[in-house]
Amino acid sequence: MGRPSYIQLGQGDEDDDDFDVEVGGGGGEGGEEDHVQVIWMDGEGRLEGYRQTRLRRMVFILLNVVTFGVPWLIIAALRPKLLLTLEGKRVELRRSEKVLLTTFGQNNEVQDEAICPVVWTRNRVDDGGGGGGGRRRPSPMEEYQHDSHLTKHDDDSTTHLLPESGRTPPPNDRYFIHRHHKWVWDEGEGHFRRLEGLERLTCNEILTRYGEGLSGEGEREAGRSLHGPNSMEVEVKSWPSLLKEEVLNPFYIFQLGSVILWCLDDYTYYASCVLVISALSIGIALVETRRQAEMVRRMAATSEVGSVRVRMRGHEGGVLVSSKDLVPGDVLLIPREGCVLPCDAVLTGGSCLVNEGLLTGESTPVQKSALLAVDDVWGEEKHRRHTLFGGTEVLQTRYYLGASVTAVVVRTGFNTAKGELIHSILFPKPLGFQFYADALKFVGVLFILASIGMTYCVWIYVERGASWSVTLLRVLDILTIVVPPALPAAMTVGTVYAQARLKRASIFCTSPPRINFCGKLGLICFDKTGTLTEEGLDMWGVVPVTGKEPCVQFCDPLHHPNSLGDESDLLRAMAACHSLTHIHGRLVGDPLDLKMFEGTGWELEEPIASGVEETCKFDVLTPTIVKSGRRRSIELGILRELEFTPQLQRMSVIVRSSSSSEMVLYCKGAPEQIRALCLASTIPTNYDDTLDSYTVRGYRVLGLGMRPLRNLKWHQLQRAPRPGLEENLTFLGFLVMQNSVKGASMGVIRELTAARLRSVMVTGDNMLTAVSVARECGIVGEGVRVVVVGVGDDGAVTFRGEGRKGDEGDEGEGDDEGGGGGGGNYVFVLGGGRGARWWNKARTKCWTGSSRKGPFMPG
Repeated sequence: MGRPSYIQLGQGDEDDDDFDVEVGGGGGEGGEEDHVQVIWMDGEGRLEGYRQTRLRRMVFILLNVVTFGVPWLIIAALRPKLLLTLEGKRVELRRSEKVLLTTFGQNNEVQDEAICPVVWTRNRVDDGGGGGGGRRRPSPMEEYQHDSHLTKHDDDSTTHLLPESGRTPPPNDRYFIHRHHKWVWDEGEGHFRRLEGLERLTCNEILTRYGEGLSGEGEREAGRSLHGPNSMEVEVKSWPSLLKEEVLNPFYIFQLGSVILWCLDDYTYYASCVLVISALSIGIALVETRRQAEMVRRMAATSEVGSVRVRMRGHEGGVLVSSKDLVPGDVLLIPREGCVLPCDAVLTGGSCLVNEGLLTGESTPVQKSALLAVDDVWGEEKHRRHTLFGGTEVLQTRYYLGASVTAVVVRTGFNTAKGELIHSILFPKPLGFQFYADALKFVGVLFILASIGMTYCVWIYVERGASWSVTLLRVLDILTIVVPPALPAAMTVGTVYAQARLKRASIFCTSPPRINFCGKLGLICFDKTGTLTEEGLDMWGVVPVTGKEPCVQFCDPLHHPNSLGDESDLLRAMAACHSLTHIHGRLVGDPLDLKMFEGTGWELEEPIASGVEETCKFDVLTPTIVKSGRRRSIELGILRELEFTPQLQRMSVIVRSSSSSEMVLYCKGAPEQIRALCLASTIPTNYDDTLDSYTVRGYRVLGLGMRPLRNLKWHQLQRAPRPGLEENLTFLGFLVMQNSVKGASMGVIRELTAARLRSVMVTGDNMLTAVSVARECGIVGEGVRVVVVGVGDDGAVTFRGEGRKGDEGDEGEGDDEGGGGGGGNYVFVLGGGRGARWWNKARTKCWTGSSRKGPFMPG
């Protein structure tokens, strides 16, 4: 048989969470060409098709009857592929009754083998390739394909629901389910594809095809037949199933044989002790496993919200349906009082405030806006601001008067973001822990030693003329002496005891075998804000600028910003540049924004029409207004908000004063980013020194800027691209916030240091602020030198540290593209002598330019 030829299907990029499928082309039955190679998100897998034969099936059943099912138990647990081979033969995937899905690790080692039965929704393809001659009624799946045009995207290798596509799709008459994910057969391509929702459609396609909902109940019923219920049913295995999985471990099988041997050799007491210990360890492990499964099932059930209202063509006011019956393409009508999302959906009308704490751990509400009709392919991360995730809570909806807040369902069940989270808990990615590999090697060496002893023992007893029963007992006894049968029980008891200790410390582990990894940890990473430091921030003050261009300089800091005066652009920027809102009469938002706004003394109003609830706020041109607390006549209407993104490290708002027709942009963000956006003539000459004087003391510093937008109409403002607005700013000053270190942080870091575990702080704040916090909590020791290395746009390297400054232009290499104003790329050098530790917080070119030995680097 020659080398198989492969046809590449799909055009998934390496960065996409896509599935590239390779299907063999040609060759005889049972060859490598019958495999389907699947590249998926968590590794590489291979599909093989199998079909039972009567003769092999009967022989295998007879063998199990004679041996009380022992071969089936052992082979099913250890070698699923051998089980399929004993029951039948390998066939083409299109004729398979079962598929074997094998997943591989990074080194091409087999991580898992799973047998998945193939479910047929119409007559099977028999061995002769023929079908029945009579007419039959189409299956629900075929009707759904015909009515809704279930097809695949040209540039995708997953199956989607695309109504009105204008072409007849190939039949999808069979499928299998692997770890709660459904794979359907694509007759046109000749392989299985994972069934998904609307992931690869463009935003414009989602809005035009699904904006009005599905056509009727028949289409929804067919969708349920294909996608299944919108639920995450987590199986809690029965006690016999858990017991079977636990005791089929090779160690326990060996232990059982050892106990039987000891009983035959009158070691009754010792055998009883080992048996009792093993039974206790197995019982504890079973109880803990079942408890965790029940906990995960309760977690998954929180998305089941009962009934929801969906929009359907021809039905005014929508139709009330069960949340389990939702399918991709349904249009949810989100109630004004909010709800828990039962699926992933894209917001198509109105706006929402959402609590995403379940997925992100952040308690701050997130503002969601309607999706725009653009030709970009919808993506979870790219369009996160328009996506409502299953399991998150909608706190409040806002909409145009008389309209509804609507969202198109894009994913259901285990395909949702919460479903993937539950999936990762149920099926954690296998990790190659060296301890287990070494343990098996150790046992193998012991078996070799035992074999030598057993051979010698057989020779001695045969020479002495001992009976075969005595010889067998003595030989096997040597094996039980060399290889400790109580090893699995001891390991199980140790793991359970460690898990109980962690639980008492409020540390929960969903995968007990991973506890062993804790003993190999050498590096602990901490977030800064809210972890090492207190959750909230306190207002320290502002540092405004004064003077006219180009003689701009910093003023003395002001601890009370409201003393600036209502006409101050710095005060107005603080009052308007935020994303705060009211929920049930309470001002909520980012803690930093709350403290900043409270320091201004201004008030925020979201206008409400007479007799209309606060959720109906889109019928006015300016939905949010900030007013001066001293002069009520001074008002700023927020016309557009450019939200904060971690990539840009800034946010902006465009406002208009009630006393002027001119619009103004206010921007706040990281000082390095604000400096790059401001006109050089508005930047004080001592910008860096002033910034460092605050960050080195641990303060969190933000820069603020503004720009008048002259001759810009309202409709032009809404369509103007963000980069064109956030440029040529005028620098206004610094906002300084104080964030104190938690009292427990120093003790924890000290304990980790004593255990010789390295601690690292991960933060997006200014690096000198990070150094100050690191020194305060003990991550950076008192005697450790800190050298800050910067690389400018021209490649010049600057060193700052220990109160000294220097320039070493010859040390630079190349240009640092997009250097962010020359001061944004740094490297930390910690320690002295040959034991120096380097903390890199720069791009590769910056590191290359500063890696040579400089005047203040330890030699």
